[in-house]
Amino acid sequence: MRKYKCDIVLACCLDDVSPRVVAELARQYDLTVSEVEGWIDEDQRSMENGFKARPKDIREQYESELRETKEALGEAHLQIYALKKFNRLLDADEFVFRLLDQRINRFFCILVGTALPACRQRKR
Repeated sequence: MRKYKCDIVLACCLDDVSPRVVAELARQYDLTVSEVEGWIDEDQRSMENGFKARPKDIREQYESELRETKEALGEAHLQIYALKKFNRLLDADEFVFRLLDQRINRFFCILVGTALPACRQRKR
């Protein structure tokens, strides 16, 4: 997978990064277009950071990504807490539990980067 990622990102850096090229590369390596676009965006951010006068070091980058992920996790916890409280107050049955389950699954799909099979099924 690592070699594929390197080949794809290099091909996109050397060629014009049009949606057609990205789709062809994704098809060639049996990947999704969103995965390839994510890799390209990540690589472009890394290159931009490398050309800055004082680039962030890798630790700062990971810390900022971790902070954003923790914020998303905290927001998801608040939503879950509110839905559970709503369920207790109104004594709602099936609807709220389904909504709660959808929220939890959607959060984990975002957190994992849609790598789970259940996340891919929901996107279709």
